[in-house]
Parts: sequence; C-alpha cells; structure tokens
Amino acid sequence: MSYIINMPKEYIDIQLSKIDVARRQLDHALKLFFFNGDSVIVHVLAGNAQEILYSLGKKSGIKSFILDDMFTMVRPEKKKDFLYTINEPKNFFKHAATDSTKTLPFSDGRNHYLLWDACLLYNKLTNELTDIMQVFLNWFYAIYPDILTEKSDIEKYRNFFSNPKNRPTFYQEVMDVLSQKYKL
Repeated sequence: MSYIINMPKEYIDIQLSKIDVARRQLDHALKLFFFNGDSVIVHVLAGNAQEILYSLGKKSGIKSFILDDMFTMVRPEKKKDFLYTINEPKNFFKHAATDSTKTLPFSDGRNHYLLWDACLLYNKLTNELTDIMQVFLNWFYAIYPDILTEKSDIEKYRNFFSNPKNRPTFYQEVMDVLSQKYKL
C-alpha cells in the first residue's frame, strides 16, 4: 500500500526508479569507503544496491559475478556454505529474530568484492559508470591486479600511478584525472 497517493504533489520532491535508488546507495557507499567511513554502513548500502541491481539484472538476463557466475563454479555440496558466507553479514545487519546474542567478526575487506560486483551490475544494466564507480574499479584492479586476465592490464594496474593503499589520496588523484575528460 502506498501512502503517497493522497499526498499533495507539492510535497513530492522527486520520482525515483529502482536504478536511481541503487545508484544513490552505491555512490554513497563508495564515498564512505574511500573516506574510511563505517564499513558496516558501506556493506549495508552496497548490499542493498547489489540486491536491487541483481533483481533488475535477472529480469534482463544480466548476471552477477558473485551470485551467478561464481556460484556455478562451487561444488554442489558447498553451495549452501558459499551462499551463507556471502549473505551472512547482510542477514546479520538486517535481522535479529533468531540470533539476537550472536556476534559477527567483520572487516572492511568483505566490502571489496561486494562493491565490485555492484559496480559491474550497474554498468551492465545502464552501460555507464558514475565517476566514483570508475575510481573504485581502478582502485579494485590496482589492489587485485591478478584477478584480471590480460597481461597488459595486470601490468598496468600493478604499476598504477596512484597508491591504492591510501584510499582518500587515491580517490582524489583519480578524480583529478577523470575531471580532465570534462574540460574542453
């Protein structure tokens, strides 16, 4: 049931599509990520965005690397464990009915592949990337160059011009390069 039906039009600020919501969540998660914000909030926002993008992708035949492609490589008897590992933080952060006294070991590293997958899904669905998504993908490949298949790409990211270990500086340096494309 929508409560906005009876709301006067002057109180409605914007109309949002699911893609708009996912983009906003993902971009904000990436801002927090680059400026060392709360890694739990990064995970919640990125997980929400990925879930929306994954649902939209399924309707269009677009696959998630983590939830589709990688899942097909998991042995049948390990699939339940794999899904549990992937979904454990998201479920822990969202629910408390059956595990109210449980604790969860969590690190920022759990966000890397989630953010990567969400950026790839967004790109596949829209054929575009926001600037911060482009910065993140450069950061991701500079941190994990061995995930790439092309030797030239691996070398490019191994010798990337900016140090990916310092995320705020990396963000600023890559954004400066990206901003050059807008200058006439």
